[in-house]
Amino acid sequence: MQLLQILDKWTELLENGSQIDVIYTDLEKAITKIPHKRLISKLSGYGLNNNIIRWIEAFLNNRKQKVRIKGIFSDWVPVGSGIPQGSLLGPTNTVYHLY
Repeated sequence: MQLLQILDKWTELLENGSQIDVIYTDLEKAITKIPHKRLISKLSGYGLNNNIIRWIEAFLNNRKQKVRIKGIFSDWVPVGSGIPQGSLLGPTNTVYHLY
């Protein structure tokens, strides 16, 4: 349904003489391998839109995790890299419309 909606919107924009620029991103591998602070710094350095950087930062900041082994839990510790287990972050799962 999302694909049909976005194609409909793009067709409308093109018919009205507008230009469409599309960027597809899959940040999962970058986020799993690069510390969050370095990732945000790199994205800022590349000149990525500040709204997108703030969205990514909000998604990653203040994450904590703990481990359970044989029913015993560890203390909560901050997560500095990786993506939260069970989250869906990639182009096939979420579509962001930037007009």
